[in-house]
Amino acid sequence: MDNLVDAPEIFVTPRLDEMSDNAKKIFQDRYVRKDSVTGEPIETIRGTMWRVASAVAEAHPEDQGARTARYFNLLADMRMLPNSPTFTGAGTRLGNLSACFVLPIEDDMGGHPDGIFQTLRNAALIQKTGGGNGFSFSRLRPKGAPVHSSAGKASGPISFLRVFDSAFSAVNQGGARRGANMGVMRVDHPDIREFIAAKSTEGEVANFNISVALTDEFMQAALDGRDWALLARSTGDVVDKVPARQLLREIAEASWECADPGVQFDTTINDWH
Repeated sequence: MDNLVDAPEIFVTPRLDEMSDNAKKIFQDRYVRKDSVTGEPIETIRGTMWRVASAVAEAHPEDQGARTARYFNLLADMRMLPNSPTFTGAGTRLGNLSACFVLPIEDDMGGHPDGIFQTLRNAALIQKTGGGNGFSFSRLRPKGAPVHSSAGKASGPISFLRVFDSAFSAVNQGGARRGANMGVMRVDHPDIREFIAAKSTEGEVANFNISVALTDEFMQAALDGRDWALLARSTGDVVDKVPARQLLREIAEASWECADPGVQFDTTINDWH
């Protein structure tokens, strides 16, 4: 341990010294930098916290030294800990300290800058630097919808959800952890029932949590026992109707079975935004 990068000896870290063996093992496995060849640690836990404090304090060159010391003491005394990407990215070539990115997905295979596979590329690069991603699959045309450019039929958003999931299985966030992702679909999408059941099989879509975006109108329809309209993505025309209460029950039963999907109350979010 004497050859590992450590923090200056002037700092006393009582809480850090009291970490349990299990806590130290988890911290070393997840956050301490490793040798790229041997996989052995190249810094102590104190050294990791000093690296993070030094990197964050670079934003204030006028009193960088004092801020580094203050932040290090907050970390080492366990009074404040940052998110995981800060531990893995601060002071490294990754350079990303943010955990969450929201990327749009347009109904386009690649010509649009936010097309399906351009977004997948961007998401993979974000995950490589330690970030997680959120996506709405609501703009994608439903399964079986016509594709006029090829005279074919769309495979639907759930197929692309699985494509994204497979890609993320191959991406390890900065060599430290697997990608965390959120997939969302509006409750008026024609493929919403397939989306609700997307994780009902053990191991399916394992790199995603999924949530259904609900509106006040849908919740009122469920309370009233009315039908709920499913809408074409391009025109907004009604393509099907389902009992709102039954759809809500399917969400609840799937969530009970495998903890997904969650629900996202869009009307409330937009009212508060």
